[in-house]
Amino acid sequence: MKENKLLCSLISFFIIFSLAIPVSSTVASVAPVPPATEIRDWYDLHAIRDNLGGNYLLMNDLDSTTAGYAELASPTANDGKGWERIGAWDPYDYYLHLAFTGTFDGQKYEIRDLFIGRPAQDEMGLFGYVAEGGVVENVSVVNATVTGKRYVGGLVALDSGIVRNCYSTGKMAGDWWVGGLVGGIHDGTVTNCHSSASVDGHEGEVGGLAGRNWGTISNSYSTGSVTCEWAWAGGLVGDNRGTVTNSYSTGSVTGHETVGGLVGGYEVEEGTVSNSFWDTETSGQATSDGGTGKTTAEMQDIATFSGAAWDITAVAFAKTNPAYTWNIVDGETYPFLSWEQPREAPVVQYTLTISSTSGGSVTTPGEGTFEYDAGTVVSLVATPATGYGFVNWSGDVGTIANVNDAETTITMEGDYEITARFMAGVVVAKTERVTDSGIVRAIKEADTEVEVTGNATVTVARYYENPGGPPPTGSSPLSSLDKYIDVYSPDTKEATEFVIKLYYTDAELAEAGINETSLRLFWSNGTKWLPCSPDTASGVNTTSTKGYSGYIWAKITDTTTPSLANLQGTPFGGYGHPTETDGCFIATAAYGTETAKEPDILREFRDTFLLPNSLGAEFVSLYYKISPPIANFISQHEVLRTAVRVGFVDPIVKILNWTHNLGSARGS
Repeated sequence: MKENKLLCSLISFFIIFSLAIPVSSTVASVAPVPPATEIRDWYDLHAIRDNLGGNYLLMNDLDSTTAGYAELASPTANDGKGWERIGAWDPYDYYLHLAFTGTFDGQKYEIRDLFIGRPAQDEMGLFGYVAEGGVVENVSVVNATVTGKRYVGGLVALDSGIVRNCYSTGKMAGDWWVGGLVGGIHDGTVTNCHSSASVDGHEGEVGGLAGRNWGTISNSYSTGSVTCEWAWAGGLVGDNRGTVTNSYSTGSVTGHETVGGLVGGYEVEEGTVSNSFWDTETSGQATSDGGTGKTTAEMQDIATFSGAAWDITAVAFAKTNPAYTWNIVDGETYPFLSWEQPREAPVVQYTLTISSTSGGSVTTPGEGTFEYDAGTVVSLVATPATGYGFVNWSGDVGTIANVNDAETTITMEGDYEITARFMAGVVVAKTERVTDSGIVRAIKEADTEVEVTGNATVTVARYYENPGGPPPTGSSPLSSLDKYIDVYSPDTKEATEFVIKLYYTDAELAEAGINETSLRLFWSNGTKWLPCSPDTASGVNTTSTKGYSGYIWAKITDTTTPSLANLQGTPFGGYGHPTETDGCFIATAAYGTETAKEPDILREFRDTFLLPNSLGAEFVSLYYKISPPIANFISQHEVLRTAVRVGFVDPIVKILNWTHNLGSARGS
């Protein structure tokens, strides 16, 4: 009975005691998270070493222009040794007082231009040693130059903590355990990271991402070159005794021995590699101590990775899908992490080769070969020398805005070669391509049209002045219309006929003092002016059209003079007889040329017998008024020309010759 009372008393005591303990005491046992320290410059970053267990946030990019760089992280800092690592490894530091055990969140900002030049010291990197419990994440080390002895990495020299969502670029060098991002991993993890840094190791265990892995690497990659003077070089890891999963490398790998496209290897076969790959073409390595070698095309094929159970999806250029660990522009890029910047479409470049003919130069952008991104609109300026004029742009002119303008543009849609053409004495020119017959209308430029039968590229230019030498000579003087053009066609194989029309006005006729019906188109062979022939293939149309009084014309074929083959820069000009000296319009039209001797006999009769007396002079004046349209009509009909020549002019010439001979006989 006494025992039962004692038991009940004890139970009551414990119940009352437990109720007396305040509930808040259990809540107060949870330690509060320390507030984050903001990092804004190199001084703030350097101060982390004063509290290696703190919580830090990077608030902005750091680079060579940020406060503190010159004295803390530049090539001149610390007597040329540069940055002092944050955290160090010491075998006797059991309580990790020297190691970084805090949290550093870069918030996706970059730390640029870091310099470390300490070839005799170990554990060289932005962080020297990240111990268990330490976290470095969401930060990148860009354009870093890091040199050390053993354990060298752009971000972390020795990792026993967590490194995630980070990357590095630049140049890393050392003797042993050199990596682009991390020198060595000892029981630590590297996840969702990458490096494009070049890595150079003098002794061994050198990798694009990490020199040594005795921990875990997952969902990471490297693209930088790896060079090792001795052994154990790998595109991703030099020596792997840990775990590598869902990772790849593409950089070139060279070394003396034990070299692998993904993993270099080591004597002890302890590490595992799963679902990981390397590019056999870009690495230059056909084997690896783990992983699967693939061609470049296979490494850019999503099937390679989805078939290995990667968390990956295809995206377009300039797009990402954060719902997946990996993204890829299928068939175009290697896989990339979804937290990265999206991949941009590759920039295509084309070459533009520019030259000029004599008589000028291309002043913008100059002459020679230039490279431009696809789609670039390039300004072109061609400047003629004194006495020359710009003719056109020739060559690959399909995307030139206006081939006839000295100042124009070309849009780069391929590799192009173009030439600026100049010509002595040219005022202005126009070039057009005619397909399936058509007309090149250079009215504005040269009062000219060229009718093309077939296909041809035609340039019509107008000269400042006479480009072909002295005026043509004949039985009587010829006057110039003072209009000179050039017709150029580089290839007339697909054309059968050109008809050149040079238009004129009444004012031009009056100024030149030329009888309209005597106008003909002449061409220059380089030394003298010659009439376009045969006569049946040239003439004058005196009917007003297009605001002009008429036009001189000539057909150019393979059998005419000049021929189509002569149109390699051929001057043409209009010539005719002066109004006051020419009067044999009908005779000239009948014979088709001013050089025939019969019109000369008629002119001699006019000047000797008709003009000296009043009645004869009135007859000549009437003839001048009524004969031009008659002569023009006759000149355009071959049958009528023959009839007038045989039935009218020839008999009159014979009578005049007989009379002249009879008079001479009597005089003797």
